[in-house]
Amino acid sequence: MINLLPSRLRPLLAILALFAADAAWADEVADVWNTPEFQRRFADALLVESAVVPPVEQDERETLVEVQRLLGQRKYDEAESILKREIDAKSSAWFDFLLGGAYFNQERFEDAVSEYTAATGKFPSFQQAWSMLGASQLGAGLPVEAVGSLARAYELGAKDFRTLGLIAKAHLETENWLAAEFALRNLIMLDPAQPEWQAKLAQTYFKQGRYAETASMFGSLINRYPDEPRFWKFQADAFVRMGEPMRAAENYEILVGLGLGDADAFEVLANIYANEGLADVAVDYYIQAFEASDAPDPTFAFRAAENFVRRGMIDDVSRLLEHVRTEMDEDLDTPQRTKLRRLSARIAVARGKGEEQARILEEIVSIDPTDGEALVLLGRYHAGKGDYPAAIAWLERAALNPEVEAEAKLRHAETLVRQGKYAPAIPLLRAYLQQESNPAVQLFFDQVSARARAAGKGG
Repeated sequence: MINLLPSRLRPLLAILALFAADAAWADEVADVWNTPEFQRRFADALLVESAVVPPVEQDERETLVEVQRLLGQRKYDEAESILKREIDAKSSAWFDFLLGGAYFNQERFEDAVSEYTAATGKFPSFQQAWSMLGASQLGAGLPVEAVGSLARAYELGAKDFRTLGLIAKAHLETENWLAAEFALRNLIMLDPAQPEWQAKLAQTYFKQGRYAETASMFGSLINRYPDEPRFWKFQADAFVRMGEPMRAAENYEILVGLGLGDADAFEVLANIYANEGLADVAVDYYIQAFEASDAPDPTFAFRAAENFVRRGMIDDVSRLLEHVRTEMDEDLDTPQRTKLRRLSARIAVARGKGEEQARILEEIVSIDPTDGEALVLLGRYHAGKGDYPAAIAWLERAALNPEVEAEAKLRHAETLVRQGKYAPAIPLLRAYLQQESNPAVQLFFDQVSARARAAGKGG
């Protein structure tokens, strides 16, 4: 059998199958179709008798050669017109195949699927039609169907790396990592110089939880391609999953040192250092991420600030929020401004400036009376001052907001327990535990229940 795909086109098609197609690919396909070599191959293929190639009558052969010439010249409309006129139930499956090729080359993948399906219906062992049907199904967003078509092509003898590339892509898109691994291993055997196959294989390891193997394979790729940021980042992700975040940080630091750091790299570094308790370094990188981003988003800074507040890193969070306020004050929307005020209130509490906290929170509530987090914080502030009626009033309002209902009831119960009112606290704690699983609160509930029974007031 003569393969109609010239050898120099095959690696391009495999890369196209694994990654996004672009206009350059279509141009090269058309250029190849227009070469004397390809035209000779095509004409010869129509004379071949094979179990995987459909037969062609002599009068059909002349028409098919003419259509192939038009396709090589990108005269798709003319080719399509001739093919549609010639196609009927008795015509060779080659006509349907070429019409599918015309559609495929124009990225009309759904139309190509229809024609390649017709070709395989007329000649069920048409190997190349099954292969191109799978490619078209991938282009049309039908990876499950593509798996079946490509498996059939493989059974019929299509074991070149173009087909293996398509099979690998289909299994990757259907998240069948083990099958994708098998296809990629065979692909690497046939085309060991192509780094993308190895990168994809390493990603299948990652998806299977084989993080050490992932890191090792990306390490070998980094040795060969040190200027490829993706490989450094993929290896860093594996290090994180291996529980070695500082090794991941080393990768990102190297990227930054090579001048390949971007906003994402800075943010990952910041997150790693924040989790390691190195707040001053983390804030520096958060600020760099902010400055490197084309469209700065304060969301990640707010998440980091909340983390720092919980850890008591007040000076560092203040520096971060001040940068957000300075750089984005005019661009913040209402929810973001509210978030910034709320975080400022938490900082005020941590610094012992309770009155300032209350003032900020009351401003937030005046803007949005249903802001659950602000209402809870106000309740806790008044409870801390010993003003229990005010605290309970704020917490009861907060409990009306489903997002903070559980926490509001927990804080309400704590406020009652401070006053020695154990029995009324029990239903509030029970309501909390129905929504949240928390061993510490369960222990607190048991203790409060015991005290209520001892006082003869609880159930």
